[in-house]
Amino acid sequence: MAETTTFTSWSDLHGQMLDDLASGSFRRMQGYSISAGGAGGQRSVQFRNFTEFKQMLDLVKEKADEETGQGYRGRTYAANGGRG
Repeated sequence: MAETTTFTSWSDLHGQMLDDLASGSFRRMQGYSISAGGAGGQRSVQFRNFTEFKQMLDLVKEKADEETGQGYRGRTYAANGGRG
């Protein structure tokens, strides 16, 4: 059975993953539990190698940015207001 860490928030999970990456403990973790939201409860996500860990880290970073409002990208407008 893979060792996992419990989900509290995307920001906390991102910090935990960065700590695990820095310490090298992600090699032992093999996965993390994340919230599926609503009635879905918790879901465990497993990874087999560094590439999969990095992909998961990128996804968690996006979610953490959305959670904290840092991922918002304002709307861009055409310089001429979209008229020809």
